[in-house]
Amino acid sequence: MNFGLHDGRFSTSRRLQLFILAVVQSAKGYASLDDCSIMSGTNCAGAGGGSTELVAPFDMLHKRVVAPPEGPPHANRMTTVLIATSNAGKLRDLAGAAVPFGVTILGIPDFHLLSEVVEDGLTFDANARKKAAEYSLYSPGEIILADDSGLEVDALHGAPGVHSARYAALESGSAPAGNSPDDANNARLLRELASVAPERKTARFVCSLAAARDGEVLAVFSGKAEGLILTVPRGTFGFGYDPLFFFPNLKKTFAELSAEEKASVSHRGAAFRQFLEWIKRQRFSKTSEGANSF
Repeated sequence: MNFGLHDGRFSTSRRLQLFILAVVQSAKGYASLDDCSIMSGTNCAGAGGGSTELVAPFDMLHKRVVAPPEGPPHANRMTTVLIATSNAGKLRDLAGAAVPFGVTILGIPDFHLLSEVVEDGLTFDANARKKAAEYSLYSPGEIILADDSGLEVDALHGAPGVHSARYAALESGSAPAGNSPDDANNARLLRELASVAPERKTARFVCSLAAARDGEVLAVFSGKAEGLILTVPRGTFGFGYDPLFFFPNLKKTFAELSAEEKASVSHRGAAFRQFLEWIKRQRFSKTSEGANSF
C-alpha cells in the first residue's frame, strides 16, 4: 500500500504529513476515502465511494514516526525513543505530541511477547516508574518511555484513578489485572454519575511518564487536563474515556479532536513535551561537552 511516502508529486514535508495522518487518523487504523485517495493517488474504496479501506494498520504504529525537527542543527541529532505500550491510542497521542520535535518514536520490538509488568502501584507515578524500569531491561542502551494515566472524577473521590483501564472489570469481579473494553468502562462511569448534577461532574485526566534506561529511571514527567464528564459520548477519535471528557476551552470532547489538537491540550501531550524539552537539554549538554548525542 502506498502511503504517499515516495510520491514525487508531494514535497518531503507533505509526504511526512500524509504519513503521520495515516498513523493518527483513527483508533482503529482506518483513514477516510478522501485521506486514502490523497495519500495513494488512487480511489481506495473503488466504485463503492464513501466506504473505507485499511490504509494504516496497527503494525504501522510500531514503525518509525519521525517528526520534523526544530531549533539549532546541533540540537537535532535524531533521538530514538522506545514506547513501552501496545495501546494504539497512546502511540497516536505520543506521535501527535512529537510533531514539532525531531524525535523518532518506536514501539518496543515484539512488545507483545514480553512478560507483562503488573501495575500494582497506588499512584500513576509508581506504575510508570515500574514499567519504564522493567521494560528498559529488554532494550539495553535505549531510552524507554512508559506512562500510567487515567481519569479522576471529583464526585467519585478521584475514581476511577489508577484503575481507569479496568474499571468495569473490577465491578464485575474480574481479575484485577484484566483491562475492560472502553465501552464497559464508560458505561460504569455514566451509571455512577447518573444522579450527579452536570456542574459537579468535574474531572481531569492525569499522566505520569517515566523515562528509563538499563533498569534505571532517568526522570518522570507529569501532565493534567481539566474538564467535565458528559452524559452522552461525543466524537469518534481518541480512546478510553475521551468521548465523555469535555474540554471547556475548546468546547469539544477529546474524541472530537485530531491527534495534534488533542496533544496540544492533553495530559499525555503535556507530559511528553516535558520529556522532549528534557532530552533536548541533555543533547545540548552533551554537545557542549564534546560528547556523542544523548
